[in-house]
Amino acid sequence: MAMACSLYRSDGSSTASTRSLVRDDPDDVLLKIKDVQYPLEYRALVAAQFIMQARPQELVALEWSDIDLIAGTATINKRLAFVAPVGEDRKTDFKVRPGTKTGTSEPRCFPPSTI
Repeated sequence: MAMACSLYRSDGSSTASTRSLVRDDPDDVLLKIKDVQYPLEYRALVAAQFIMQARPQELVALEWSDIDLIAGTATINKRLAFVAPVGEDRKTDFKVRPGTKTGTSEPRCFPPSTI
């Protein structure tokens, strides 16, 4: 059975937070998401980051197998990392690495309307 997923705490406050891309006041973030002067892809990334409390590196590493559409969750368990190719000192490549910055791996909620 799918787990219950809520975007709100028991006190009614939102579980959404702001990180990296989304450093502004939540009301400003919502205005940016709605502002058509920004490309749709940017607005979608900001909305997903804001709602799921995810870092950009974690969002771009998501795979379909990480997403449960019935439960309305995405499991954040890896990240995109900037790495140096084997035998080189300079970081010039990207690789998907297991784990997150904080080492946590739990389902994050998202509303069905974000699909």
